[in-house]
Amino acid sequence: MKNEKGTFLISSYLVLSVIGTFSLALFLKSTTVYRTIERTQNRITSFHLAESGVDRAITQLETDSTYAGQGYTVLGRGGYEVTVETPDSVNSPTIRRITATGHTPSNAATAYAYERRVVVAYVNLASQSPFDFGI
Repeated sequence: MKNEKGTFLISSYLVLSVIGTFSLALFLKSTTVYRTIERTQNRITSFHLAESGVDRAITQLETDSTYAGQGYTVLGRGGYEVTVETPDSVNSPTIRRITATGHTPSNAATAYAYERRVVVAYVNLASQSPFDFGI
């Protein structure tokens, strides 16, 4: 029995190191999953914010055909910016290209879990006559 002194101490250190390694691995995995979920939520939010920008531009173009877009607008957990251009003013003067960019959580690319999505839409500004749907 005298030759086995310290065996229990070494065994307990070995068990503690295995438990510590597994605990660290579990902690790192849960942190990675949390960050992935946060970025996914921001990606979806950015897409919806960009779609909101497109909807806003279409609404503005219905009343003002010279609408050129707007800068960064805060909406909910992020914001969007819109630009409206006439891609071919000679052959198709009534067609507009709307480029909307959604940003979450802000428009700073250095923000934590920053996501940005761009939506491009083409709109044809048809003239609306009060007699279009007359009998």
